Amino acid sequence: MYKDSQYVCLFGDFNSRTGTLADFYDIDDFDDTFVNELIDFNEFSEIGILDALGIPRKRNSQDQTVNTYGRKLISFCKNNNILILNGRFLSDKVGNPTSRNSSVVDYVMGSANIFHKIVDFEIMQFSNLYSDIHKPIFLQLDCNVKTDMLKENTCIRNNEKYIGKWKHEKSTDFKSNINRDEVNDLLSHILEIHDDISKVDQNSVNEIVTNVTKILLDSAEKTFGVVTKDCRNSKEEYNNKEWFNHDCKNSRKRL
Repeated sequence: MYKDSQYVCLFGDFNSRTGTLADFYDIDDFDDTFVNELIDFNEFSEIGILDALGIPRKRNSQDQTVNTYGRKLISFCKNNNILILNGRFLSDKVGNPTSRNSSVVDYVMGSANIFHKIVDFEIMQFSNLYSDIHKPIFLQLDCNVKTDMLKENTCIRNNEKYIGKWKHEKSTDFKSNINRDEVNDLLSHILEIHDDISKVDQNSVNEIVTNVTKILLDSAEKTFGVVTKDCRNSKEEYNNKEWFNHDCKNSRKRL
């Protein structure tokens, strides 16, 4: 079970088809009255948080198939207090397929407390620009980041440049800003390597990954812009005054 944080979120392709199997321990799963009297199954599940949020316990899924990986994933969820978002939350209450062949193999899952932080969750339309069979999944979280921690992690170098934050409403602009010529050149290069397997090595794979990254980052920069942060000027002038000590800093934070 997770111990270091009450907020755990897992996101990606698990190659697991879980149907509508329950991802939590339920007292109804155990018929032994003696065992039920000895064990409080609430200690092994945080499903009550879903009840408080009005989120259904039972998941829906348009994919009713269960495979070996699916059973293993369900066992992992039960043993670690991890709950699946797919099929029970926001616009995906029907359990939409996550791949073009109508299967559900991509999941967003996490501790019950993460449900408090979810603003939006959606299985989006398939696009062969981004994947061979997988549909994109959109997840928006409402997270409170401590200012001091943010400065420590981002202000490592002065005058550092960052691409602006992703905005879902600009996803169409992001697609249109992708350089089609560079994409076509990259595809031609991949086909060339595909036809001559002797050219496939670590360097060629790294080169392809680097080019894909560059294409996506260039589009993101055109769409969302660039932000420059100068950490040298981020502190107030009075921070170096003798009277601005630790107690004063804490008082300012409380104010």
